Amino acid sequence: KNLRYGIPVCMIIPLVVIADHIVYRLSLGGEAGTAALIGGWGSLGGFCLAIFGLFSVLMCVPFLEAWKEVIAAIMKKDTPTARTRLSGIIHLEFILVIPVTFWLMASGEELTRLFLRHGEEGAGLFFVVIVPLIIPATACMINSFLLSGLSKNGILMIDLVLAAGLHTAVLIITSRSTGAVTHSIILAWYVFILILLAMTMFEICVMLNYRQDWYRGIFSTVIAAGVGILPAVAVNALLTELIGEILTMLVSLVFSVSVYLVCLVLIRGLTSYELERLPLGEYLLPIAERFERRDGE
Repeated sequence: KNLRYGIPVCMIIPLVVIADHIVYRLSLGGEAGTAALIGGWGSLGGFCLAIFGLFSVLMCVPFLEAWKEVIAAIMKKDTPTARTRLSGIIHLEFILVIPVTFWLMASGEELTRLFLRHGEEGAGLFFVVIVPLIIPATACMINSFLLSGLSKNGILMIDLVLAAGLHTAVLIITSRSTGAVTHSIILAWYVFILILLAMTMFEICVMLNYRQDWYRGIFSTVIAAGVGILPAVAVNALLTELIGEILTMLVSLVFSVSVYLVCLVLIRGLTSYELERLPLGEYLLPIAERFERRDGE
């Protein structure tokens, strides 16, 4: 039932990917073009963009019911409640998506070697460059689901079509002027996601007279995730050749999550109430409660 909110996005995104594929294919020619298509587009579209799209959707799944509560509050014209719930969703969403994105970036080379044994050279770098888009793409998904749930599909479709048009224009212009079609596709996706985020966020803010607490919502999380990524980088460098990519990524994930949660508590980026709802949060609850008591004194 919740899937109907994603219909406008599901209509446009495949068309954008098809446009990317057509431009990539036209930039190649002859037998060399066929070989490059298998390796190049397979690495970019079949792996990098696929992982980006998969995690952008997965990061939204835990919050489907919470979105419906925001929509219900808006429909009842209970704007203060809608603003409060939306702020909580965005905060918890970033607490989840930012460290996941950072971990994927740290594990880019390992993931590339694991899935692309014969992929294009430089695919690991393309992956690391594309993965940060998961953060704004997840915010786009939140805004798009809210607009669709409020029967604003017309506005949402206009936003999507405008963003897709700019994406295609940037792709064609930059690919023809520079000849670097792969880099042009990546740039075009940044344009698409950031423009769509700006338009949908503006509409949500106008509807709810809403302002986001960016320090607590993003900056504190980025600081904690930046520190948490250091163990992943170290573990990947030391253990990949010894125990393989899969075990190395599991070990790095455990270390990164532990360090990230500790840092988030220390810099007051997470309350004890929110900590209870996160994996391993109960182990850090006494620390968070101690800081909250100290701040209250």
